[in-house]
Amino acid sequence: MKKDWYVFFEFKYEKKIYKFKKREGVNRIKDLKERIEEIDELRKQIEMNLYFGWNPITDPGRIGEYNPFLKPRPDSRYILKKEQLRKAAFLFYYNKH
Repeated sequence: MKKDWYVFFEFKYEKKIYKFKKREGVNRIKDLKERIEEIDELRKQIEMNLYFGWNPITDPGRIGEYNPFLKPRPDSRYILKKEQLRKAAFLFYYNKH
């Protein structure tokens, strides 16, 4: 995958339209399926934050909490899959002795 992926959106603020591209680490993922899942999740998060009042001009890093109904989700890049967890547990116990 040679080209960068991003979520593109426009935001109207004080009678002027601003254009934004958000990548947020999606391009580091090399697996196509995982990248598609992450870019879709990023798009959903941005849509939800905009719906609940996020202003990308005053808060460009999305530091504030904008969706009162969702609990903070852990970063999916750090969640181990079942096979990865199995390998990590094996190596941990194997190296312990």
